Amino acid sequence: NSKGYISKYIPIALWILGIMLISQGGLHAQTLQLDSLSAKKDTLSFSGSDTIRLSASSIDVAIVYSSEDSTIFDLKNQKVYLFGKAKVKYGEMTLEAARMVIDMKTKQLFATGITDSAGYFVDRPHFDDGDLPVDADTMIYNFNTKRGRTYGVRLVEGDGYILCNKVFRDDDKNIYSDRGRYTTCDLDHPHFYLEVRKLKIIPDDKIVFGPANLVIEDVPTPLVLPFGMFPTKKGQKSGIIQPDPGFSSTYGPYVRNMGYYFAISEKFDQVVRADVYFRGSWALHTDSRYAQRYRYRGNFSLSYSNLLPAGLEREDPGFKAGIAKTAQILWSHQQDAKARPNTNFSANVNIQRGKYSQLNSVNPTQIVASNFNSSVTYSKVLYNGKVNITTGLTHSQDVRTGDFDLSLPTLTVGVARITPFVRKVQVGRPKWFENISFSYTLDAENRIHTKDSLFFEGKAFDKFQNGITHTIPITFGSFKVFRNFISITPTISYKEYWYNKTMTKVWNSKKQKLDTIINHGFTRGAEYSGGVNATTQIFGTYRFNSKKVNALRHVMTPSIGINYKPDFSEKRFGYYYDVQSDSIGKISRLSIFEGGIKGGPSKVQVGSLNFGLNNNLQAKVLKKTDTSAKYENVNIIENLSINGNYNFLGDSFQLSNISVSGFTRLFKIAQLNASANLDPYHTEGNRRINKLEFGKSGRVGTWRSALLSLAGDVSSDMFKPKDSPPPSDVTNDLAKHAELVDLKQNPDNYNDFNRDWSLGVNTSIQYARNNYRTTWTPTLSFHGDLNVTENWKVGYNSGYDFNNKKIAYTQFNITRNLHCWVLDFQWIPDGIRKSFQFSIHVNSAKLAALKVSKKRNWYDQ
Repeated sequence: NSKGYISKYIPIALWILGIMLISQGGLHAQTLQLDSLSAKKDTLSFSGSDTIRLSASSIDVAIVYSSEDSTIFDLKNQKVYLFGKAKVKYGEMTLEAARMVIDMKTKQLFATGITDSAGYFVDRPHFDDGDLPVDADTMIYNFNTKRGRTYGVRLVEGDGYILCNKVFRDDDKNIYSDRGRYTTCDLDHPHFYLEVRKLKIIPDDKIVFGPANLVIEDVPTPLVLPFGMFPTKKGQKSGIIQPDPGFSSTYGPYVRNMGYYFAISEKFDQVVRADVYFRGSWALHTDSRYAQRYRYRGNFSLSYSNLLPAGLEREDPGFKAGIAKTAQILWSHQQDAKARPNTNFSANVNIQRGKYSQLNSVNPTQIVASNFNSSVTYSKVLYNGKVNITTGLTHSQDVRTGDFDLSLPTLTVGVARITPFVRKVQVGRPKWFENISFSYTLDAENRIHTKDSLFFEGKAFDKFQNGITHTIPITFGSFKVFRNFISITPTISYKEYWYNKTMTKVWNSKKQKLDTIINHGFTRGAEYSGGVNATTQIFGTYRFNSKKVNALRHVMTPSIGINYKPDFSEKRFGYYYDVQSDSIGKISRLSIFEGGIKGGPSKVQVGSLNFGLNNNLQAKVLKKTDTSAKYENVNIIENLSINGNYNFLGDSFQLSNISVSGFTRLFKIAQLNASANLDPYHTEGNRRINKLEFGKSGRVGTWRSALLSLAGDVSSDMFKPKDSPPPSDVTNDLAKHAELVDLKQNPDNYNDFNRDWSLGVNTSIQYARNNYRTTWTPTLSFHGDLNVTENWKVGYNSGYDFNNKKIAYTQFNITRNLHCWVLDFQWIPDGIRKSFQFSIHVNSAKLAALKVSKKRNWYDQ
């Protein structure tokens, strides 16, 4: 039958011809379209492209496949064989394996790996449907039912791994296994795992498992869980915070940090925690984080504690008075610089009540902290940078003395330099008056100074003081004299003080004391001054015959200036008045602005000569590289300055103290700072005499104080090639804001095993002379870490207390990297913070409960 012969063999011939045309070469990439097989037509059609269509197939999505070795078509059995890094893409599903077989009859795909020459099973099937990537030894997938069976499975879920012998997948992409292992160890044969009998994985939601047993190094442990669940949903998820139990000799047994985490949204979350002590003390904490990408981010914390006195019963006298009620407010807010280029809002608040840190903090370094400061600022730039407005809040307190200062609000308005006489069209050289310029600054403040106990009880808000100052500096530009060697700059400054109340004192003859009278109403005061400053530069170079050091260069910048300010205590100004100040009739001149937070016009006439000298010393040193050699400037002394002044109009002590300061860097790893204060006048006993020391003893003066400090850090990274790779793969993770904040606050919680060693040293010696008593105060502290082996690191932080002649605060941190486990030992051997903590735990937050710890904190003793 010719008709039957043609209908049977011509399609096969066309198929073979198409395969020969499109299958040449080592790498093949085609599109296979399987249409439904028609009951009426038993024919195959082949188009001119690389698309093969089978009539009447139920698969209506293109299958794109490729292989590096070869592709074989079995026309009789309707199968396609792919060899060598085969890859198939079907819709959103992608499968990669060493070998694959596509069965067109059963609509199934079979994939497996191969064993290489070394005996390792490689190129295992990797399945990814956009939800949960799967690695396996063997995989079978049905295109119709979209179900599959997988053998030797390795799934990655978050930071955990799931190992199963056989799994099934349903239509909803849920995965089931009758036996499996869950671990956070990334090895093919993990160091530990939870062996479970039944397991269900709901992608991007949770993992639910039945009875489970913890196995370590293939040895089952007594720890058995009847059931469990791990959330795997990406992003935030609410949940219970694991508490920290312990025992304190002061407050008894306790449970700290028990609470709940509220994942409110991607932009805001909340943590509520509580500390409960079995003897009756307690504490509450709430922490919030918020963020708006490319706009701002911040943290807000509020804590309160009620600590009962140790050793007293509730019926004992003094029990209520001994209750320590402490609180703390922390707020940090940062605005993205690109969010609003001309506007910025930032906050850094730390307000404490009742020595909160000393009584509640678990951070040993915070118990010695006594000063706390806060600032909240809002600034805006107007008129293309010509006006800058800043307002906000500032706070400072000393918990030792109880002093509490709060400024609310503060306001600063600054106007950039204005040149009113500059011509719009410049013709020729500028006239002298075109260099005249002025700026303006307004500084307003509303401040309270009180004790923290009064402030928190609300009894000090009537003690706010306020004041405003206006400052207008005027310059006439700089002009050169003496062949342009000397620069002359004349200036004038005007300043006003504004208050809404002033103070007047009168002598009370009956009580024999001064009475204070507050005068309410707006009052202004003004002062002005003028001066001329001259400066120049002197260069000196000394050349060497040496090739290594070519020359020394010394740059001196001397300056001299004359300033004048009138005596504003004269009666014609109305700022000062004379009043009897003691019972013998002594008359004193007092200011009506006494006690004003911004001060007032000065009562001292000044006609002074200011002088200063800055020095810089550089060496031109030969620097050799792999490709060239060239000279570069190296600073020996970056800056050494001497400053002082002489007041011609002063009635005594006309010459001021001479200040000397300087700094330089040593070998790019340390900075050396020095400062000193020289008193030129003679002293006899406790009294300073208006006679120069040079005239008495021939000495220039007496050094009243001096400070020499050295600080430097060096590490193994400094000796590595500049093109070396980043020291750790966790760098990208630490770039996250939350982890960066934690890294700064708790640096001991992070270890870099790629850095072999580091060392930081801070040392200083301070000299002070008061009358005939001389004191020397040396300090020394050092810190660093050392990789003893590839996985052992020792960190240290110590120093020496020269006054008490003993080792200062010392802390050791020993860390052992156990791949998927971490061993930590923290030890403070002596002092009020004496403590230790030992723990071995899984290196994963998801299995943080798998740990063994032993500790004795300083606050438990």
